Amino acid sequence: MHYTVKPISKKASFNLAWEEYILKHLYKGEDIFLFWQNEPAVIIGRNQNAYNEVNSLFLNQEKIPLFRRNSGGGTVYHDLGNLNYSIITKAKGKVNNYKLMTSLLINALNDLGLKAYFSPKSDLKLNSKKIGGNAQYLYKDILLHHGTILFDCNLSNLKKVLKNPLIHTSKAVESRPSSVLNINQYLTLSLSELIAYLLTYFNINKEIILTASDILKIQTLEKEKYLKKEWNYYESPSSTLFIEKNNYKVHLEIEKGLITRAVISYQEINQPYLSSLLVNKALLPLDLNFLNPHYSQLFNLLFK
Repeated sequence: MHYTVKPISKKASFNLAWEEYILKHLYKGEDIFLFWQNEPAVIIGRNQNAYNEVNSLFLNQEKIPLFRRNSGGGTVYHDLGNLNYSIITKAKGKVNNYKLMTSLLINALNDLGLKAYFSPKSDLKLNSKKIGGNAQYLYKDILLHHGTILFDCNLSNLKKVLKNPLIHTSKAVESRPSSVLNINQYLTLSLSELIAYLLTYFNINKEIILTASDILKIQTLEKEKYLKKEWNYYESPSSTLFIEKNNYKVHLEIEKGLITRAVISYQEINQPYLSSLLVNKALLPLDLNFLNPHYSQLFNLLFK
């Protein structure tokens, strides 16, 4: 018997909490399949560096939030043209077996006339281009396998968000850029029709109804974890950022979201005052107000 839970939000922070809550509290031994969408957001892997993966200025300008998920893997851009799916199942024999865990979805897509295929380590491809990625999170003996399907995603925003114009070094897991493709151009189905088709194809015949208590607990998890900068940014591994621009050279060392050391020079002459302005400041892509307008010189140097 296969179960599903209907999504009730398109906020990425809520849906990450929703997915985690279902995994840890609603799974009772029978597979659960989830299909859901997010408003524009960037989702980084558990072991990734938030500063290393995104175009901070673009996120700031477009007010696109960034969140960290529980699973590993690379950074992804979500919007309402992107379909997220999750499979919650017994872990035995399935951990890191991405080919097995994507086989049913590939068959479903190919029965619609596509020629999708699995590409190691964890991608789905069509015409040699990526149409989806996958990641996993193990909780006790339960596996959360989730992935994305590019249906009608804003590929321009995807490329801008995931292109970092700054130079970083970090011990974090880095994303591997890929050529991407939307699948809607090969289908006659709308996204909602595709979801209905997949629910039928996966033989999902039971729905778990969230109670008011469940929703309250999900909202609490969202507030206490997924909306916290401590989780989204400060979990990033230590990193070093180098910028060379307009006769300036900037060297920043970042630890748990804070700039712990800054060395700025102009025309090879050290600028200790400018450097001191940055030390112990939090570097958050969506909150650069500490640099502008009070430190507009630095703001323009780093992010313009």
